[in-house]
Order: sequence, then structure tokens, then C-alpha cells
Amino acid sequence: MTVKLIAFIRHKHTIAFGHFDRHWVDPHGRLVQQLTPVKEGRVTYTQFHIDPTLVRALGGALPVADVAGLAIFTAERLETILEMFASKEYQEKVAVDEERLGFDRASVQIMVGYDHVPAGSVTGEVLLDALVPGGTGQNLKQTDQPAAERTGYSSRPGSPAVPRRL
Repeated sequence: MTVKLIAFIRHKHTIAFGHFDRHWVDPHGRLVQQLTPVKEGRVTYTQFHIDPTLVRALGGALPVADVAGLAIFTAERLETILEMFASKEYQEKVAVDEERLGFDRASVQIMVGYDHVPAGSVTGEVLLDALVPGGTGQNLKQTDQPAAERTGYSSRPGSPAVPRRL
């Protein structure tokens, strides 16, 4: 079962949000992508960025978390992610950059678990068939069959949908 570790990221308010957000994308995101476990495909890393314009569009209708975004790490084993965090490579490249980034490490909160999509749910993977070249959209219905089996395309977390030979 794939494990997901999600870090709720806050920035130090002494750093402008726009500066923090741009630095988090690049160079910080690129530094994480260069870590050995990520390059080898043992860990995937994605970022979810809060969009202040969209938050304002909510107009206070819903409560909004006080975070700048989420750092999402996925692996087959939690230990793989934890070993990456503890590695000399992470400490020398990424942890050092977190200070420049304005990352508020003391306020980070973590969730760890796994994704679950209830059987019969219509998901983004089901919609994949309508989006791929030559896709007919015929699979836009509830199904328990994985999209990759129906379409020949794989949509693993952290990677673009790519053709897969059946």
C-alpha cells in the first residue's frame, strides 16, 4: 500500500508570501526533485500551493487553513520518506534552503496515511479516458476497474499520465 506524508507548510511572516511561494516552486522544489530517492522514483514529491485570489473568492463562506500550502511525499514505505529526511543529502541541500525560503519549521504539522477512493466512485482517473488522444469518453461512468487497465495509460501520483503497454 502506498503511504502518503503531507506536511502543512507555513512561511515566516517576515517574508512576503509572494517571495516565499516563488522560492518554494523554484529553486526549492527543484532541490527536492534532485534528491536520490526522488530521482530513483522511490519517493514522489508534489506541492499544493494556496492561491490568495481563490481564497478571497470564497468570501469567508468556508474556513480556510492558515497554511501556505502542502508538501506531499508518497512512497511504498513510510521508512523510505523518513530515511530521506534524515539523510545527509537532504540536510545539506533541502534543510539549508528551508531557512532561505522562510519556511517556518516549528509550525509544521504532519498527516500520514493513505488515499482511499470508495468503490464505484467517479474519479479523475476515470475521466482520463476522455482526455487521452483517441479517448472516447465511453468510460465516464462509475467503475471499479482501474483507469490504467481500461485506457492503457498510467496516472501514478507525482507523474504525468503516460502511455503504458498492456
